[in-house]
Amino acid sequence: MGAHDIVIIGGGVVAHAVSWACARAGATVGVIHDDGPTASAAAAGMLAPSFEAHHGAAVPELGPLLAQALEVWDDFHTALWDQTGHIIDYQRSGIVGLDTALRGRETPCAVPAGLGAKTAGRVSGEGQVDPRKLLGALRAASVAAGVHFYPGVATGTLWDGSRAAGVQCADGTRVSAGAVVIAAGAQSADLAPDLPPLIGVRGRAFQVDWRAPPFVDVVRTAQVYLCPKADGTLYVGATEEGVVQRTDADIDALWDRAVTLCPELGARQVVGMFDGVRPVPAAGMPAIGPASGKTGLFLAYGHGRNGVLLAPMTGQRIVAALGL
Repeated sequence: MGAHDIVIIGGGVVAHAVSWACARAGATVGVIHDDGPTASAAAAGMLAPSFEAHHGAAVPELGPLLAQALEVWDDFHTALWDQTGHIIDYQRSGIVGLDTALRGRETPCAVPAGLGAKTAGRVSGEGQVDPRKLLGALRAASVAAGVHFYPGVATGTLWDGSRAAGVQCADGTRVSAGAVVIAAGAQSADLAPDLPPLIGVRGRAFQVDWRAPPFVDVVRTAQVYLCPKADGTLYVGATEEGVVQRTDADIDALWDRAVTLCPELGARQVVGMFDGVRPVPAAGMPAIGPASGKTGLFLAYGHGRNGVLLAPMTGQRIVAALGL
């Protein structure tokens, strides 16, 4: 099939952010994607670098990277709105940590109504976006910028000697390109030899029908978060757990913690549940930029729970790495 300057493997928010950024920079872009669910569809969409303080990130560089990523978002949102007119429920009104969940990075505030906590603190400037609306806006922006989407399952990278030269698909389709970007989430490390390996970290969330919760901001304790959405749903989750094997007891415990925090939640209808494993590099940092020792191959994967937050910056960094 036809050649492009760049071909990107992936169907989530990160792949779409990269495709739009590359097309805006003047490249001809193809995207290989399948129709299966992506991590973006299950994400709560929080834009909150301070959450890393709770998890005690083992890699010191991750915190500053996330803080830089947040500052990209205002300009990114403005450009996306100008291109598409899509509302993605972007807001940065702050998030609230309960009972020292954010470890001193917040300014003390009143405990939001309806929540059983002793203390609360607000981190200004953080917030959230609706990942599903964001994905739709990025697809529209990419199409408007001339990106060509190829439905299919990528099985590997094509090579011209030692240079990445395209993508092989399961149905036999080959898409050639001057450079390849791998942004395929959990499958990424399998699409070329000797790429940074991934480990699985479980994330769980409930989607609850609640048109007017007594609190309006994202709130979290050390074990659970509550994320109200503009469409009247509330995401209730544990943003990261070390246990990969799912058990009903683990899921019940998450719900019990949430109801203990917010008793009114017990009377609300659960309309969906997400339970999956996020791919995270064993080294702890997302892989963004040229693949080591491989000409023409670029990586944009391993963002873990921070894919939505990091997507705009990832697009910028891939554009810079490509020299566009």
